[in-house]
Amino acid sequence: MIKRILPVLPVWLLLAGCGGGGGDGGGSESGGNNRGTFTVSPSTLTFTAASVEGSTIPSQTITGTVSGVSAETLYINVRVTGNAVAAISNIRITGPTSGTATVQPITQHVVGPGTFTSTLTVVACTSGPECTSGVIGSPQTVNVTYNVTGVRSSVAQLGFGPIGDRIAATDLNRTFAVTGYPAQNWTAASSVPWLTVNPASGNAGAETTVTASLVQAQVEALASGAYEGTITLTPTSGAPVTIPVTLSSSRVRVNHVAPYVAQAGTSDTVIIRGENLSRYPATAVRFGSTDAVSFTPVSDTEIHAVHPALVAGSYDVHVLNAQGIDNTRAALVVVDPPAYAPAALAYPVGGNRFPRCFQYDAERRALIVGVLFNDSTINSSRVLRYTHASGWGAPTSVTLTSDGSCALSADGKQLIVGYAAPNFRAFTVAELDPVTLTELRKTVDPRQLSLDARGIAVANDGRAVFVTEYSRGGDVKSYWPLRPEIGDFKNSGSIYTIGTYDGQIGGSGDGSLVLLGSWYGGGSDTTIARYESSTQLARTSLNLSLDEPIVINRTGSRVIMNHRNVYDRDLTAIGTLPSTTLVAALAPSLMRAYTYDNNGTIRTFDVTAAVSGAFAEIELPRTPTSNPGTTGLNRLLVTPDGRALFVMGQQQIVLVPL
Repeated sequence: MIKRILPVLPVWLLLAGCGGGGGDGGGSESGGNNRGTFTVSPSTLTFTAASVEGSTIPSQTITGTVSGVSAETLYINVRVTGNAVAAISNIRITGPTSGTATVQPITQHVVGPGTFTSTLTVVACTSGPECTSGVIGSPQTVNVTYNVTGVRSSVAQLGFGPIGDRIAATDLNRTFAVTGYPAQNWTAASSVPWLTVNPASGNAGAETTVTASLVQAQVEALASGAYEGTITLTPTSGAPVTIPVTLSSSRVRVNHVAPYVAQAGTSDTVIIRGENLSRYPATAVRFGSTDAVSFTPVSDTEIHAVHPALVAGSYDVHVLNAQGIDNTRAALVVVDPPAYAPAALAYPVGGNRFPRCFQYDAERRALIVGVLFNDSTINSSRVLRYTHASGWGAPTSVTLTSDGSCALSADGKQLIVGYAAPNFRAFTVAELDPVTLTELRKTVDPRQLSLDARGIAVANDGRAVFVTEYSRGGDVKSYWPLRPEIGDFKNSGSIYTIGTYDGQIGGSGDGSLVLLGSWYGGGSDTTIARYESSTQLARTSLNLSLDEPIVINRTGSRVIMNHRNVYDRDLTAIGTLPSTTLVAALAPSLMRAYTYDNNGTIRTFDVTAAVSGAFAEIELPRTPTSNPGTTGLNRLLVTPDGRALFVMGQQQIVLVPL
């Protein structure tokens, strides 16, 4: 709130050796009025500021004149009341019986927009500086008006929260008054989607009560924590007024279940992630109305549960407690596994194909492919989406402004895409609709670094982790749709962010394990790092230069690096796939690895254990019905149900039933 200053300023003037003068002379008296007159001009002052900003308003002058008095000593006293005047200067003698003073209004940015008034009471006397007696003539008044153009709010800031486990009606609304000068129109706008203002416009001619309201659905979608926004009042004339708004929340809530897609008729283990889950001890976990087979609380943010065999459908995930708090935004989507026939999926354009993401959308039976098409005829980075109805058709696509990477969010509600924005090329994360590929939201890295997204993996807490690059080196970035902002990872005790060189990354199907590393070039640190939390990466004991993306199975129990080297979750080496392997993938659940061999066949290996460093081949090799193009073969992908394999080659993408 802008503070009004109400000054009471006594100012007095000594006029000595006046001499002369008309009238009866008459020395000073102990009380009452002396003969004579006293005048002050002008009798009104008006100050006007076009805005609360800008230079100081010039002062104005008043003049007091005494006549008809022959006293040797005269005094003039000025007293100020009201909230328009900041100061009156010392009175300057301009003649034997006259003097002037300058009047300065309060600085406009201190008093704020509106109309303010003060009254100057000016008294002349012969008795002394306070003029309690011997008054000459009558006291004179000068009325001061001070107009500052613009609008003002009755509050300097607004605060909501803390929002608890049950949102009450009193949590949602705050009010404030808007006034101003002159009677002009104004508008009000919120900078954040979780807050609205009503009315959104008004006129400063009359005080208007504005209600700022939280949008409950938007607030419930946010993670616990502190948020900031603003309300901006914009007048037709004058400077805008910004009102800071804060929101804090701390709630028990289920955010994600991972993997969020399950197979119909199959019981399996899932990981439930949320906030403040240990605030109230969990008494049950339910999928829809069906109890979990079992569940185990792991931490304040994690519970492991086994869901029963379910029919196809969507099941909200509930963590129940004795207090009856049941806030959830997570759903387990159960699907019937499709039976795909062999197929070849064509690229929409030519050029060399450099893969940037390759993911199967099990909920919608779609394949999402990020490709950089680059040669002498084309340079275009695109996200392609192939869908299956009676067969596989041509893909829909969206073109990125730079080389980018993509992945489905932990709940499948968005396709998260990282890339460098045009112009200044700041690293940017966009959320796309996973069906139409239209942009839903975009966030720009506040550090404004020019970085492309080289790879992405999504953890089961919902955070997307990016390895980025600019001339091959780049920072590791994080992004969380529940709190849409881009973050960095820093070494403990260091101001420097963690980066990679030709970075590679991979994540498990349940999001419990995300690993990343670098190629050895550029003097980079090639120690493999593990994602631990929103702000921390942990260095592992494995030092390995990476040439290819990291492949991890559903639970993180098996990891493949550089297409051939197989490790367990602790990154203990288990064995090596054949030297003829061009690219490899892991079955989601079974201890199986699939390889595309240099002879054009798909081979299958049991990676439970190795004998003399080699794994047993457990099935006859399969030959795809179409050739993906072995030169520059890129990626291999097994669907979450383990029934199909996609081979991404230079010529086309080939589907192989398993």
